[in-house]
Amino acid sequence: MAWGGGSSFSFGSVYRYLSSSIAAELKLDLSRVDQVITASNAEVDGGGGGGEGGGDMGGEDGGVDSFTDMYDNLLPLEKLERYFQSEDVLDREMAVRCIPEALEAATSHSEYQFILEISMTLANDHEPTIRMLILDTVAVLLEHHSRLCLTSDLENGMENKERLFDVPIRMVSDINQQVRRISQTCVVSLLEDDTKNKDVLINQLVPEMERCLSRDEHYDLRMDMSLLLSRLAPLLGREVLVRKFVPLFPSLGRDAMFHVRKAFAMGCRDICPVLGEDLTEQHILQPFCDLCHDDVWGVRKACADVFADVAIYCNLGTRHDRLTPTFLRLLQDDSRWVRRAAFEHLGSFIATFYVSLLGSEGEQSSINPFSDSILLDNSLLPAHEEDGIWVGEAEDDETPPITRSERGASDSGTRTGESGMGNVPWDKEEEEPFFLFMDAPISGGRKEGKERGGKDSAVEERDGGKRRRVWKKERF
Repeated sequence: MAWGGGSSFSFGSVYRYLSSSIAAELKLDLSRVDQVITASNAEVDGGGGGGEGGGDMGGEDGGVDSFTDMYDNLLPLEKLERYFQSEDVLDREMAVRCIPEALEAATSHSEYQFILEISMTLANDHEPTIRMLILDTVAVLLEHHSRLCLTSDLENGMENKERLFDVPIRMVSDINQQVRRISQTCVVSLLEDDTKNKDVLINQLVPEMERCLSRDEHYDLRMDMSLLLSRLAPLLGREVLVRKFVPLFPSLGRDAMFHVRKAFAMGCRDICPVLGEDLTEQHILQPFCDLCHDDVWGVRKACADVFADVAIYCNLGTRHDRLTPTFLRLLQDDSRWVRRAAFEHLGSFIATFYVSLLGSEGEQSSINPFSDSILLDNSLLPAHEEDGIWVGEAEDDETPPITRSERGASDSGTRTGESGMGNVPWDKEEEEPFFLFMDAPISGGRKEGKERGGKDSAVEERDGGKRRRVWKKERF
């Protein structure tokens, strides 16, 4: 096939041809753009060169500068009012940032009330950024309100404080998730700091949380409220949890959306210490065990992460009879992420048995978690590992595995070596120590064993396979 006057066809020639064509057209377009820009610059320079044009431009610049200087020279309260009345979002953001300065300049209750009304209006703004910014000023407003109450007797002091509390409480159910998260942090900080008015804040907060946890709300809101409940559990106390939120736990554990179930499983870590052992077994244990068998692996992984924290608040019998089989299922889960999380917390779960035995006051338990526990039950192991423990891999290897009975016999003859190497198993018949080494695949014939601190026996290694080496040493 010919291309361009008899030359042979190739992708390189096509690429060079297209590149040159595109470059030529692009150069032409760029030259036209340069001409247009040059002409427009000439028109601007010509218009600004005249006395009248130059005067207009200078007057406009001077107007902008004078407008900015006018805002800068205003008093803090006047500046706040000007920015608040603007329809521009950035100006209203500046109004929120001017609130602390205006509070410092306020000298009377009427001025504080004026700032408070502006803040309440900005808290209902349709822009999420303004609602997020106003949450940062709630603490400043409350602090100034407390100082004002100390210096003067306010008739509506408690009413204003409740209005300020209502701002973050109302925003915990905001349509914007980022606003909800910031409001949750604000509520937690208020409960931790303002201990005098803690009951007032809880009385306003609990009904809103109950409404958000109902099935009628969006799942995203129920998930955030479950996370907030776990954060507030130590601050709310056992009485409020039992009276208001414990009846909702079964519905949260069976929620249609896995996000809510996962949030509830993660929250059990903080809820169980508040409820105690009896209430945990009565209200938390059954929903938690059901979540450990959830269809979604993320929910099961969340349960594995907090399993030991829940188990420590159950009695020893419940831990042995119900939680241990459940945890063993997590160790053998189909998801590798669930198995990994379970193995990471295996030691913490085993430690809960020891803590319970230490915590029992004079009571002798019939359960020995380290010898008779179901964790060591052979029936729970896979069939190919029940008869013996294989060390390494070998192809066409006829060496039998080390069985548990043989291992027990070997361990019974263990004694301490004099070379400082710790406990070394000795063979009863030959009275010679042996060591087990793992080697990589070897492609070769027969090889002799090397001397490693003593005279070693020769080992046969097969072609193309992995082979164990058992080195029998006569001395150290």
